[in-house]
Amino acid sequence: MKNNIIACLLLMLLWPAAVGAATATKNAVVSEKKSQAASLPTKKAPVKKRKDKKNAVPVKKETFVPTYEVLATAEVNIEEALPSVESKVAPPPKKNFAVKIGGMAGFFSGGTSFLGQLEFPLKMIIGPATSSVRISTGLMQSRETDKRYVPLNFDFLLNYPPGWFSGVDNYIGCGLNLVVLGPGRKMGSIGGEVFYGVVGDGFGGSIFGEIGYAALSTGDAAGYQGMTVMVGYKKLFEF
Repeated sequence: MKNNIIACLLLMLLWPAAVGAATATKNAVVSEKKSQAASLPTKKAPVKKRKDKKNAVPVKKETFVPTYEVLATAEVNIEEALPSVESKVAPPPKKNFAVKIGGMAGFFSGGTSFLGQLEFPLKMIIGPATSSVRISTGLMQSRETDKRYVPLNFDFLLNYPPGWFSGVDNYIGCGLNLVVLGPGRKMGSIGGEVFYGVVGDGFGGSIFGEIGYAALSTGDAAGYQGMTVMVGYKKLFEF
């Protein structure tokens, strides 16, 4: 117990001396660093020398002038430089007249017939169809083969492209007929016919076939009525 009391008394007496010694040591170190910093040489900032404007040599400024290279261009008219094809190649002569010449054979109004024909295209167009007029004449023999007639037919045709009524060129028509010469050189009266036909290319022209119904007034009897089945050939001529 006595030893503890003595130790406490010694600590109380020695503590201020220890604190003073530590403070003195710290102050000595700080003062030493300041003296070392003061002893180092200081660097002076460089002083800029002013230029004497009077004695300065003037500097010439070079001005840049852009130069351009001009290329001469010439406009060339291609139409004038190259001869036109149209001037060398003459256009085909214009056709003012066209006719299809041909013939057909078969059964007309039930009688055996051989007819020649002229077909004239018209400028009239009705929907998808073009139009034409056909004139045919020839020789017809009666069913009994004892009489012969010369009919003259006037027909109007509407010519349709493929896809109308059938997959090929086709036409429908109707017309009037007249027996211009019969037995005893008698003339008959006016009859009529309706028909439908198809057309295909062949032999440098057109091959056609048609079927219909016709009534033929011969003038010497009741006349003939019956089916018409004809096949023929025609070719276009232009003038």
